[in-house]
Amino acid sequence: MSNKGYLVIAQNSDDTDYIKQAYALALSIKNTQKTVNKFAIAVEPGAKLLITKQYREVFDHVVEIPWTDHAKGHSWKIQNKWKYYYLSLIHISEPTRPY
Repeated sequence: MSNKGYLVIAQNSDDTDYIKQAYALALSIKNTQKTVNKFAIAVEPGAKLLITKQYREVFDHVVEIPWTDHAKGHSWKIQNKWKYYYLSLIHISEPTRPY
């Protein structure tokens, strides 16, 4: 079994639903990539409640971004970028189903 896959960070803003965009991307990947098509989404704490049943059927993993939001109040979440490497090493390998 392959441990390869895609990790997408989805931190919604007031005017953009990045979780919905991640869902569209996951659908595309699942339909076009046969070898590597695992899809994980990382969301800010509390945002798991926004993941609908329809979305959960497509996302292989849903994990919370650890620690506080270092980019709170900013539309560009670059301050959280350092956490992505940590997520790719630790959290993606942990099972997250059932919800």
